[in-house]
Amino acid sequence: MAHDLYLDRIMPITAPALEVDGGKLDARSRLIAQHDRIRGAIRGCIQHARGRIGEPIDDELDMALTRLRAEWWEHDKTETALLREDHLTEHAHTWAELCRPARFVIATIEELCITLEAHMVGEERTFLSLQPMPFRIPRGTTPPRA
Repeated sequence: MAHDLYLDRIMPITAPALEVDGGKLDARSRLIAQHDRIRGAIRGCIQHARGRIGEPIDDELDMALTRLRAEWWEHDKTETALLREDHLTEHAHTWAELCRPARFVIATIEELCITLEAHMVGEERTFLSLQPMPFRIPRGTTPPRA
């Protein structure tokens, strides 16, 4: 089943628990923890949606979708305070998708969850990565002199 394939592809994230300013998580740790919670909410949505596409939304599925929306909203608020505008456009689009009526969200839940996962993996491979980003000099320019 396609849902099983998706659940197998969810990337596990383990972030060091960093304590800064009297126990508050640093921004990276906070965002990665939010990704973990979003992934848990995605699993819940997919598990409750199995075999129910096209059927009325029951309380369990509605609660799972509500949790996913809440986790994404919290993540969006955190990133809005930290990141540039072009990245946040992706968040706005995802929020619009999540806010559609539940029957429409559930009808496309697998595609939506794959999009969410790809978005989070992209963040984890770029600005949330502990690895240094490669420095590239644009074509046609010369590197600055020391």
